Amino acid sequence: MLQLNLVGNRPPVARASRQVVRAQNTNPVPRDGREANIQRIFNDLNAGAKDTGLLKEVYTENVWFQDPLLLPDGLKGQKALKAYHDKLNGMTTEFDTKIHQIVRDGDSAVVLWRAKASVAVKVPPMPAVKINQVEYEGASLLKFSPGEAKISDHVDYYNELPMYEKMPLLGKILQFAKKISKEHMLKDLPGSET
Repeated sequence: MLQLNLVGNRPPVARASRQVVRAQNTNPVPRDGREANIQRIFNDLNAGAKDTGLLKEVYTENVWFQDPLLLPDGLKGQKALKAYHDKLNGMTTEFDTKIHQIVRDGDSAVVLWRAKASVAVKVPPMPAVKINQVEYEGASLLKFSPGEAKISDHVDYYNELPMYEKMPLLGKILQFAKKISKEHMLKDLPGSET
């Protein structure tokens, strides 16, 4: 049984009935092939990485991958994942992730992370918009092929709002909406500062 508690701007906290493998911002030597593959995803296969040959070593042939912003319907297979990764590389000038925590339970794992990215977003018919140094937190749910170190399912979850807030016009609208919402929600609450 895995439970995630997300609180404000602090890193997500995970509690599990099984083991917590790694704590805040540390990168110890992997204990086994599964943990090594998790580290390879976040260290070597980040957006911007030029060598996508590791995909075959880390993921099963029929891997399922889903990203809430770019691939809400997901994709299946290494070939499709490589094409997605190559396209992401073309949009990204900087991408760095720091693992906060890995929680494993049998053939599953949850990886809590924080990312910093610079991307060029193109929404036709508008020209590309460069978004510099956006930081956001997320979690990746991973499922391993039974008895293997390869990943068969990878689903990312993250807060998209910091990316949208950096976009011209839309960012100003969202920042204003957040301010109004915060003032309304905190109004008359004991101990709140508005």
